[in-house]
Amino acid sequence: MMIRRWRWSQPLLWSLALLLMASCATPPPPAPPNNEIPVASAWTTHDSLLAGADAAKLQQDWWTQIGGAGLDSLVREALDANYSLAIAAANVEAARAGADIAGAGRWPQINAGYGGRRQEQALIGLPLGPPGSDVIKTLSTSHGAELRATWEIDLWNRLGQAERAAIADFQASEADLAGARLSLAGAVTRNWLQLVELRAQADLARRAHVAFSETAEISWDRYQRGLSPAVDVHLTRTSRFSAAALLALRQNQVQGAERQLEILLGRFPGASLATPKVLPEAPTLPPAGLPAELLLRRPDLLAAERRVVAGQSRTSSSRRAMLPSISLTGAAGFTSSAVKDILQGDFSVWSLGGSILQPIFQGGRLRAQVQQNAAFESALLNSWANQVLVALGEVEITLASEDWLREREENLRIASDSAASAYRLAQTRYRGGLGSLADVLESQRRALDAEGQWIQVRNARLTARVDLYLALGGGFQTDAAEPVADFLAATGPMPAADPANNPGETP
Repeated sequence: MMIRRWRWSQPLLWSLALLLMASCATPPPPAPPNNEIPVASAWTTHDSLLAGADAAKLQQDWWTQIGGAGLDSLVREALDANYSLAIAAANVEAARAGADIAGAGRWPQINAGYGGRRQEQALIGLPLGPPGSDVIKTLSTSHGAELRATWEIDLWNRLGQAERAAIADFQASEADLAGARLSLAGAVTRNWLQLVELRAQADLARRAHVAFSETAEISWDRYQRGLSPAVDVHLTRTSRFSAAALLALRQNQVQGAERQLEILLGRFPGASLATPKVLPEAPTLPPAGLPAELLLRRPDLLAAERRVVAGQSRTSSSRRAMLPSISLTGAAGFTSSAVKDILQGDFSVWSLGGSILQPIFQGGRLRAQVQQNAAFESALLNSWANQVLVALGEVEITLASEDWLREREENLRIASDSAASAYRLAQTRYRGGLGSLADVLESQRRALDAEGQWIQVRNARLTARVDLYLALGGGFQTDAAEPVADFLAATGPMPAADPANNPGETP
């Protein structure tokens, strides 16, 4: 009995083995996207400073170069608790599941089933009894158990190309997550710098209010002694209360910046952050490496390249959909009128079949799908090329601004020191009755303006340094984010066209 059951199911097992061998076929080797992008051999600015710099040495936790341990704790808190980042992580899991779904079509679809039926039939018109006798009825019972397999042989690698497109989409979502982490670190650093600047500006406004209040008191004392006219009193009161209004504005801006930063951290926006009141010194320029290295270092460029790969694979898959499809079906099971006999070899049944289907006329749907996917592929390729140029431009612009911002910061520092000295001298002369109130007020205004601008340009230079780190793609390979470049070699870009599988007139 056991020998007979093996003989009946042997054709099905041999077919399943052949299909398994066919599913393990190796896809065609990858080829890089063919698109000409003007990439210089070196950056045009800071050649002496960046010559020979190794981009691989770009510090992953680059924000510590700007804000130290305090900023580092905030960035890491945001990377763990930010809700937008959690959305990006969920998108990665969805893309991973999509790749699994796309790959499932290359495997046999196996289903097991059981069914039972009890049926009564009337035998009408059969001469089984005397005329006028009752209708003869039969009652039957059947039970069946079956294991059924269907498999489309991916002879032209159509399903394989669809799977590789889904894998590329998953890799793009991984790069998007890495880019979101990098952008979040940049956003936290920028907001932290903005908060520190506003605290410094608020401290400057407080000192301005104190200074103008002292000048107002001196003016009032001189007026009471008949040494100054009433107009001096009103002028100093104007400056005093204007400084108070500016202080209130700065304090409001500080609490607004605190709440915005707390939202990035995933905290309740309660304006309870403690940050310094003095901006840090600008760190040295990071190693920029070569322009061509940027293509494999920025997560957004990696994501765009992976989407080009997905588009190329979908175009190839749609072309192969116009070729014949071959499917095999097989089933093995048992059927019996009694449940107790259902596993007996005498009641075993099996079937094996195959089919080939060649699309002939579908109203131009398949040809339109090829044209649509080819258009999407072209759009993705041009979008990737544009992103590359934008990325290269961001690095060049940020590097070029370094000299101007450093020079402006130094000039404003000197101007601020000179204005502060002029104010102290004018204040001393006014108290001694040698100078005029106009000199005091003018020197105060200039000193406050110069220091305020100096604080602003210091923040602008630090923010430009953040922009440079982001433009270079620094820090995206953090401990919690898998390096995207590691799995680029696993699949690589796919060929954009497949002339061998491109019939002239398509359905």
